[in-house]
Amino acid sequence: MSVAARRLRPLERILTVAVALASGTAGIRAECVGFSTSHNLQRADLVFSGTVTSVQQLDDRHELVTLNVEKVWKGPAGRRVILHDSLESIDSYRFPVDAIGQQYLVFADRLTSQQQAGFRLGEKEQAFGVPICGGGTGPLPQREREVRDLGRNRAPR
Repeated sequence: MSVAARRLRPLERILTVAVALASGTAGIRAECVGFSTSHNLQRADLVFSGTVTSVQQLDDRHELVTLNVEKVWKGPAGRRVILHDSLESIDSYRFPVDAIGQQYLVFADRLTSQQQAGFRLGEKEQAFGVPICGGGTGPLPQREREVRDLGRNRAPR
């Protein structure tokens, strides 16, 4: 067997696997890896609990979620927070339509300038969104352990 033929075999294998994966992606979905509450708290810019009052779909990639804030663990939360969520990836966290009236624990990040542009926000505006996979965000009744781990909180300002 020639040297060129031996080099081609690994490349053929890689191409075969790539074609197989590309043709069968319909059944593949990404999995979000859960991190500890302390990790999520350290990474987030804003952590609070509140009740969802509206979920507004702006287009196929952007939604606004408004919450009345009840408790704050980190960041500049007032009595009401509007989350600017970009549904750009298959792993993007999405609030369900029936979230209205439900309490959530939220770990949010400041939007990047690119994300702010997607919402037509000025760069100086302070806007937040839930990161991909939620970063610990979820319905409050299912986050009792996280709330306990977060410890002391304060009222919104």
